[in-house]
Amino acid sequence: MSVDNDQARREHSKQVFREKKAQRKATLEADPRYQAAKEARKERMRAAYAQLKERRRALATERKKQRKEKKAAERAERDAALMKLVRPAADRER
Repeated sequence: MSVDNDQARREHSKQVFREKKAQRKATLEADPRYQAAKEARKERMRAAYAQLKERRRALATERKKQRKEKKAAERAERDAALMKLVRPAADRER
């Protein structure tokens, strides 16, 4: 029987805790200062995310630009090497 009483007391304590928590939440939700702070926090998070997104976009653009420049340099080197091979052959044909 004491096990049932202990379990009933625990359940009652849990229920009281849930009710108090719900009451605190309702009180906060009704407070305009809390709502204003909540909205300000949301706006700060949105701004931070937008800034992060823009930074990532700029980094991606920079990486893409660097890749293009690197490929162009490699292509120029290959072309120069090929021209060294082609020019002597073209000179011999003349």
